[in-house]
Amino acid sequence: MKKTLLLCLLALMVVGSLVFGAGVQERAPAKEVYFLNFKPEIADVYESKIAPVFEKETGIKLKVVTAASGTYATTLKSELAKNNPPLIFQTNGPVGLANSRDYTADLSGTEFYKILSDKSMALGEGGEVLAIPYAVEGYGIIYNDAIMRAYFALPNKAVRINSADEINNFALLKAVVEDMQKNRGVLGIQGVFASTSMAAGNDWRWQTHLVNVPLYYELRSKGIPFGTKTRDFDFTYGPQMKNIWDLYLNNSTTAKGLLGAKSVDDAMAEFALGQAAMVQNGNWGASQILGVKGNKVADSDIKFMPIYIGAAGEEKIGLCVGTENYLCINKKVSSEQQALADQFLTWLFSSASGKAFVKNDLMFITPFNTFAENELPTDPLAKEVIRWMNKSGVTSISWDFSVIPSQEWKTQFGAALGDYINGRKNWAEVSRVATDVWRVEFDLTN
Repeated sequence: MKKTLLLCLLALMVVGSLVFGAGVQERAPAKEVYFLNFKPEIADVYESKIAPVFEKETGIKLKVVTAASGTYATTLKSELAKNNPPLIFQTNGPVGLANSRDYTADLSGTEFYKILSDKSMALGEGGEVLAIPYAVEGYGIIYNDAIMRAYFALPNKAVRINSADEINNFALLKAVVEDMQKNRGVLGIQGVFASTSMAAGNDWRWQTHLVNVPLYYELRSKGIPFGTKTRDFDFTYGPQMKNIWDLYLNNSTTAKGLLGAKSVDDAMAEFALGQAAMVQNGNWGASQILGVKGNKVADSDIKFMPIYIGAAGEEKIGLCVGTENYLCINKKVSSEQQALADQFLTWLFSSASGKAFVKNDLMFITPFNTFAENELPTDPLAKEVIRWMNKSGVTSISWDFSVIPSQEWKTQFGAALGDYINGRKNWAEVSRVATDVWRVEFDLTN
């Protein structure tokens, strides 16, 4: 009887485990899209707003992981090597794409590619579409027009012009800025420019965005077409970059010795709270300004002007307009997962809910044909980018920093700028770093 009972119990256990195992095997895996996000300033929009609505409308979860500022390349490399890698990741242009080429799927047959207005904007190779731009952006000098109007109303102002709109070259900008700095007490500001952020991972406004202006002028003067990688970089317009760099540093809310601890968030908060009249950044900064608790800047007073450096003909240049915002789908994941990634991206840029998030929360100026005119962003800086792009006789500066040979060049150039601030390097030494490291990194990456 004992043996019979034991055999019965064993049989029940085997049958039970088989049934349980079969149940586990038959349960469909949860559908999830893993997106590795590049921009920390909009991470919360994806996580707290977009993800819940996407799941509610499609039944698919959206997992968003955001790399810390300045670490996206290393984070991407690490995440792609994991067992559960991102389905969607970002690249910043041809150089970034080359580094992740083994993971980029051909998007030519996707619904996401079909809605791209200008197919020539996509990055590709050998007939394949590998990266699709999702936003056109612009950057320059953001200014608070209320403070500017207060300055131009001063009876003792040192310039003859009467509005910020009349500033169209470096000489005029310098005269206005230095006189405003002298009158900062009357204007109620701590400095004309917000802090030059040099904290770790926060120098991208200078080693990428600011250096793009002298890079643009040099490449055009040499007849090198946009997007063409070159070893031939002489930092010809380095002295002009020094003009604007010194203007930022010498007319700031913060003493030079304290800039190493300042972040981009600090700078944007200073502008939002009315402590500074100007700050270099892009239209993505609108959400930061408007999101600062106690923001004192009215939407109608948030304006843009180009980054003037003292180059010949700069009176006819506009904002720096372009994109380093491209989306890729991981070709190493299953075809089902690739289809889920395509579904999310198409939903975000074509569904009513997705487009509302793009317009009102992400504030992208998008290149997709799914947006009607009344669905374009209405935030003040996006409108300013559109206004400058449509100005007669004005040429936008292209985003030539896409040809910078590597992140290492940016890192070393940014460090040299920091050394200049702290008196450890003169400008000639900064220039040598710019040119010497460029050639080394070009050779290493080509």
